[in-house]
Formats: sequence, structure tokens, C-alpha cells
Amino acid sequence: MKIYFNTIKTRLLLGFFFLTINIIFLSTFSYLFLRNVEDLASFTNKIYQLKDQSLQLIKLDKDFLTFELSNERFYKENTSNILQQRDTIHSGLEKNFDLLHSEISAYDENIYGELRKVDSLVRRYNKFFAMMIVKLRERGFKDYGLEGQMRDFAHELEDYHYKELPLSDLLLMRRHEKDYFLRNDTAYIIKLNKLSRKILSNLGRDERRFFKVMELVENYTLTFNQLTMVEQEIGLLPHEGLNGKLNVLNNAISSQFDKLTAITDTNANHILNQATITYTITVILSILLSLSLSYFIASRLTKPIKQLSLRMARFMDQKTLEVSPPEQVNSADEIKQLNQSFFELTKELRAQFTEIEEKKGLLESQNEELSRVNTQLDRFIYSAAHDLRSPLSSLLGLVDIANHDINNKQFAHYFDMMKASIHKLDNFIKDIVDYARNKRQDLRVEEVQLKPLIEGVLDHYRFIKGAERIKKIVNVEDQVVFPTDKRRLEVILSNLVSNALRYHDPEKADPYVRINVESDQDQCRIVVEDNGIGIKEKHLERLFDMFYRADEQAEGSGLGLFIVRETISVLKGEISVSSHYGEGTSFTMTLPNLDKMKSDDKLEPSNSLIVGIKNF
Repeated sequence: MKIYFNTIKTRLLLGFFFLTINIIFLSTFSYLFLRNVEDLASFTNKIYQLKDQSLQLIKLDKDFLTFELSNERFYKENTSNILQQRDTIHSGLEKNFDLLHSEISAYDENIYGELRKVDSLVRRYNKFFAMMIVKLRERGFKDYGLEGQMRDFAHELEDYHYKELPLSDLLLMRRHEKDYFLRNDTAYIIKLNKLSRKILSNLGRDERRFFKVMELVENYTLTFNQLTMVEQEIGLLPHEGLNGKLNVLNNAISSQFDKLTAITDTNANHILNQATITYTITVILSILLSLSLSYFIASRLTKPIKQLSLRMARFMDQKTLEVSPPEQVNSADEIKQLNQSFFELTKELRAQFTEIEEKKGLLESQNEELSRVNTQLDRFIYSAAHDLRSPLSSLLGLVDIANHDINNKQFAHYFDMMKASIHKLDNFIKDIVDYARNKRQDLRVEEVQLKPLIEGVLDHYRFIKGAERIKKIVNVEDQVVFPTDKRRLEVILSNLVSNALRYHDPEKADPYVRINVESDQDQCRIVVEDNGIGIKEKHLERLFDMFYRADEQAEGSGLGLFIVRETISVLKGEISVSSHYGEGTSFTMTLPNLDKMKSDDKLEPSNSLIVGIKNF
């Protein structure tokens, strides 16, 4: 029975079903692989942990023999901090050995045999170390053990030397004792025993009189001989006695652990390589199966869609209308319905395209007319503003002549008001001219000498009322030049400087205007700062708007800072303002190197200019 899948849903479900089975199989295999790797890593880590514990145990033993032999607590209480630590590690070591014995058969019999050897060596080592502890306590230290007994006998003999025992014999006997312990030479044992027999022989002539001294000499000699026997059992040299056995076992344990870890690593790498190869082959086969199945399903689904897309593209390019949708073999029902819908849609789109083309032509004609009108309006504003300044200049001259001819103080106030109004109107017209020039003229980039330009602007406004008492500070190097539009930079500085001078605080004893300039190859940073009357916080957000004045009594037109913002926009710069009412204002602008921006093709007007407004 032949089955057809005529919908996208059934085809996708079938594909997802096979992919899901493949993913489940791959996930299960991956999980088993990771578990195998984790178990292998865990077993290897236990071997290394066992080695570390054994080496740590041996190190504690060496520390004990180095530092604890003079610890009286060991001889008094038969314990010490190091021995307590050793007992803890030894207990954990035995437990880990037992755990590994139960796990190791799952990996390799060879590893099991090597681990048994290590376990045997460690047990023998612990046995000899326990014997060492017993002998060390038997030997004693200071007032404990054989050494303590020998010292007690020696001290009692010292009390008798004036009466019964010659001092020279006592000192010589003690000297042989010290020489033996210092040099570990058995010749001094013979010398001390020979001297002891000599002393006993001399004292034996009057045994009843010297009985006590003879008993002390015999006990001292016997204790010394017992102490030397214990010393020899412990080992006078590192390769002798218990010391020698412990050192041999220490080296044997290290060698056996090295051999065990080498075998473990080799076995682990072999198992890991086999598992990796098997896993890689399985993953590759699963991926190939998934890709083949995905390609088969995708091709059956995308082929009719691609044909439909080509028809759509052909329609968009040629605007041709097909008579009927083409027949598609083995296409899904949804694709067939989509083809029919597209055929119906093309009929409606054709009519809409025709209407859009007509409206597009009308819109382009209107845009051209609007551009022409805007250009004429800019030219009219520029020409009208420029032509108005000449009559104003003549009118200002006539007012000066009339004031001079009349020369009457009663009318002088009115003449001043007339001149102020003329200046205000002239400044307004000048602002309009600057704005129109900024909008119409292209950038003229040149090397601008900043210090002469700033000094020229300050000099231009030297006749502003009160300017003579304001200190002008310019911090810029003499030879600093920067590539920018000189005329536009002059307009910016003129507006900022004139505002700083006009709105100075006459109540302050030392008013100033400070201009700081910092420049490098990429940009120029100019700060215009004053200690004038300042600006209230509520005005800062709108300070750069057209016709906005922070003070209704201000003389300006409200265009100055708007022109500054627009001009800096053309120069691709940024400006920020900070002010505290009653203390002063600071404008900070950053201008880029226009020559460098030309070379990088980045010279386009910027709309993001006001980067920061602060009120401290």
C-alpha cells in the first residue's frame, strides 16, 4: 500500500520523529560514554589520592623524627600533634586501600597485583615505624626512659666524687658517654666499659666502704650499654637499624607507586581512546543520518516554495501577470493553496503598482518644488537681513550726530535708548545672517591658529559695558593650529564670549572669563568659563532652543546659543554646559579633526550635539 503525505505538517512530524529517535539514541550513548569516562577518572584519581596520602604519611614520619624527638610530651604522654595527624591519615589510607581492592578487578588484574604490592609495602612500613616509636620511647629523652635513668645515675655519682670517686675518672667516663652520642662511634662504648671495670676494680679493694658508689657505677654502665643497644637498633646512620629499613621501604613505596600510576595511566588512556573512537564513529553516523534526513525533507518542502519565490521575483522585476498558476507535482496542499493565493494577489498588485507609480511622480515633483522654495527662502532671509544692516548703520550714525548737535543732557537718555534698540536689532539681524550663512555655505577647512583667533574675538567685544574690568584668561599655546572651519569657529566663540561678558556679575570683585584649549591629532577641546551670574537649573534643558532666553530682561534675541548648536552640528562637534546660579557658567565643546574625517569619509552632519547639561 503506497502512502502519500500531502501536508507540510505530516512531513515535518515524520522528520522530527526520526530526528528525535536519533537524538535519544545519541544522548543515551553520550551519557554512557561520559559515565565511563567519569568512572575511569574517578578510579585514576583514587590511585593518585592513595599515593598522595602515602607520601604525606611518610613526610609526617620524617617530620616526627626531625622535630618531635625533643618533645617531652611524646615521652610523657606517648603522643604528639604529628602522631595524631599520622593516625588520621593512616586510618584513611587503610580505608582507601580496602575500597580500591573491591573496585580494581573491574579494570585490570595487573593493576590489582601492583596495588597488593603497594599495600604490603605500606603495611610493613607502618609495622617498622611502630617499632621505631617503641624504641624511641624506650631510649627516652632528658628525664625519661633509659637516657633519664642514666642521667640520674650520673648525677648521683657526681655527689660522691669528693669522698669516694676521683673526679678525673668521673669526668673521663662522662666524656666517653658524650663522645659516643656526638660521633656515633662504638669505640667509645668499649672505652667507657673498660674505664668502668677499672673504677670498680679500684673500689673493690674496700667493697664494704664503697658499696654504694660501686652500685651506682654498675647501674650507670648497664644503663649506658642498654641505651647504646637501643640506639643501634634505631640506627646510628640513615642506612642502619630501623632507620635504614624505613628508608628502604620509603624508596620501595615511591617506586611501586610510580609503577602503579604508570600502569593506571596507560590502561586509562587505552580505555579512553577506544571509547573516544567508538563515540566519534557513532556521532558521525548520527550526524550523517540526521543531515540526510533533513536534506530529504527540506528538498521536498523547499523545492515548490523556491519555484514560487522565483515567480514572485519575476513578477516584481517584470510586473508581468501570469494567466494561471503552474501545476506542481508532489507539492503539499498548503503550497498549492499558496500558489493560487499568489496568482490572485498579483492581479490586485498590478493595479496598485500603477497607482503607486503615478503618486510617486507627483510626490517627486512636489519635493522638487519644496526644495526650490526653501532655497529661495534662505536666499531671501540672507539678502533681507544683509540689506537691513546698512540702513541701521546709517541710522546709528544719525543718532550720534543728533546727540552731538543737540548736546543736551535732558535728551541724552533717549538717544542712548535709541542706540540700544538699534544695536539690539542689528545683533538680531547679524544672528540671522550667521544662521543663514551656516546653513547655506559649505565647509571650508583650513589650518586655524587658535590663539590669535580667540584674542581677536575678545578684542572685538572690548567695548561691551563693563568689559574693561573683566579679566580675560586664555590658556593655549602660541603655535597651536587645528584644521576646522575658521568662520564657523569664530561665530561659536563670538556668541559664547559675548554672553560671558554681558552676563558678568558686577557685584564680584574679580570677574573673569577663562578660555582653555587642549588639542591633539584627533580633536580639539575648548572650555569657555566665567564667574558671572550663572543660569538657573530649570533653564538648562532648553538653553539651546531657538528664541529661548533664560532671563526675560536679557538683551539678546534668543538665537545665539541656537546658532552655536547648529554650527557645531555642521562641524561634527559636541557641546555641554554646566552652571551654578550665582557662581558662574562653563561651556565645553569638542571639535573633531575635519581633515582626518575627510580622509575617513566620515564628514557628515551630526544631530547628537548636546552631550551633557549639568547644574552643580
